Amino acid sequence: MVKLSELLKWKKKVEFDIPGSKEKKVVWVRVVGDHDLEEATSQARIVSRAWRDKLRNPETDEYKEFVLVLDEYTNEQLQDVIRSGQGSNWLAEAFSIVERPNQVEIKEIAIDPDAPTLEEMEKMDEENERLNKEYRKAIAEYVDTKGNELIAKVSKMDRIELLHMARENTAIILPYIRFLEEAQKQKVFRSTFSDEKCKVREFDTYEEYLQTDVSIRDRLEKEYNALEPPDDEVKN
Repeated sequence: MVKLSELLKWKKKVEFDIPGSKEKKVVWVRVVGDHDLEEATSQARIVSRAWRDKLRNPETDEYKEFVLVLDEYTNEQLQDVIRSGQGSNWLAEAFSIVERPNQVEIKEIAIDPDAPTLEEMEKMDEENERLNKEYRKAIAEYVDTKGNELIAKVSKMDRIELLHMARENTAIILPYIRFLEEAQKQKVFRSTFSDEKCKVREFDTYEEYLQTDVSIRDRLEKEYNALEPPDDEVKN
């Protein structure tokens, strides 16, 4: 488990040119810890839930725009909608079902684990990368297998069944997309600081962040994505 003090290693200085000036605006971006991540995902779930409710209500504009339009889709297009909707569920299933291999430790390779050679450390890195590739391959194969099973199933459905299932899956796809978008915004808002020690947030409120020029937000999001480590590497 990474301590809070170590968490600040996962940060980066970001500079912006100030139009009409030689000065630069400087902020610091650091990865969010568990508390901020929980807050970000909690807010994102509120947004996704609202979208799902609207997509299941025939009286809303969202239902008319994104669900009723399915009536004009071909059967093949409806099948694609269904597959896309199920895809996120398969990925979640894969992560829970496919066992992730334990990472090789230096003590398993080095003659003297307290003073490993560079070659021994390189060998450890190579072995862990091999294990990670196998894991990612197993995840992809699980999703592909589920996809093929679904294609076999929906190919036997009639038009009415396809349309009903596509409508249900639209209420899965769009809220999921909105969840990811909102979670990303919420994380970047919480990860941007005015000072190097990351004590003072640059944005006082989330609304202030949303009102910031989109080019700035895009830059902050890009920097954050490049900085964020795998979920299991950062805890506080």
